Amino acid sequence: MTGLLLKPATSLFDAAAQASEGIKNTATYFDEKPNSERQRFPRPFYGTEQFYRPYLATDAEVKYLLHFYNEGEFANVSLLYTFDIFPDQKDKEDYFVLILAAEKILLWSFKKGKVIWNFNTNEMEKIGVVDNGIVIGLKHPQKSGSVMRIATLFVVTIDCRGRR
Repeated sequence: MTGLLLKPATSLFDAAAQASEGIKNTATYFDEKPNSERQRFPRPFYGTEQFYRPYLATDAEVKYLLHFYNEGEFANVSLLYTFDIFPDQKDKEDYFVLILAAEKILLWSFKKGKVIWNFNTNEMEKIGVVDNGIVIGLKHPQKSGSVMRIATLFVVTIDCRGRR
């Protein structure tokens, strides 16, 4: 007989408690929350082994941008190193990043927000050092020109002659 009276009473108290909790959650919904917005780009993992290094902001930003660039075309590249290239030392906003990955080598323009050129690493035939940069010899010709001048102290020459 006591259950007949206590069951409905406890249900009423439980409903009142849940309603007050919902009101409290609604009132505090717009309060500041710690870590609600990311302060930095996620840490990249390097190489095909996916090892990590001390955090480098450039590497993290490059990996993040490549993940979303051109519908994820470069999302799965295994990042190895990045090199900042400033063609004009006076204009620090117009710079490039040479991206070395296990599968590809890419040149990213931060001003244009896109990949300028890229090729698979298995297309490389030779790499040489010249006075003001490096020369990369490719097995097969590429669409673009044979020499790309990136900076006065850094020239990437792409040899498109291929094997004959």
